[in-house]
Amino acid sequence: MENELNIQAIEPNAPLPPGWYPAEIRDAEFAVSQAGNDMVVVTFTTEKQKKRVRSWYNTGHPDTEVKARAERDLGHLAFAIGLKVLNSPSELIGLRCEIELEPDGSFDRVKGSRVLQASTAPNMHDQSPSPVANESKKQIWQ
Repeated sequence: MENELNIQAIEPNAPLPPGWYPAEIRDAEFAVSQAGNDMVVVTFTTEKQKKRVRSWYNTGHPDTEVKARAERDLGHLAFAIGLKVLNSPSELIGLRCEIELEPDGSFDRVKGSRVLQASTAPNMHDQSPSPVANESKKQIWQ
């Protein structure tokens, strides 16, 4: 008797359906955009799908609205993972939250972040300032 499979092909890097996904922050670092602006790049990994998703926060953008949006979104992320103050991107690594994803062409875009729904309100603990001057800024387009 011959075994049969009926498995539908799935594009490996296809965007996930829109919605909220539990995720862990795998990497977070200062970077410099191709235009020369400072930014923070955060890499999330969705817990169930194990998909890596990057988000860019343009904290040094010359447009004040873009810069304010980046700072607001990083503030929301800090709250979602339980930080009172975010001093350095490296403080984010290994922490968990839920991220809202939406397809953007062939990529997933992070639209927002919130406290994990299975957890209680975040522990808003104080942190001593981290030395950010020594963190290098990576040229990510190279």
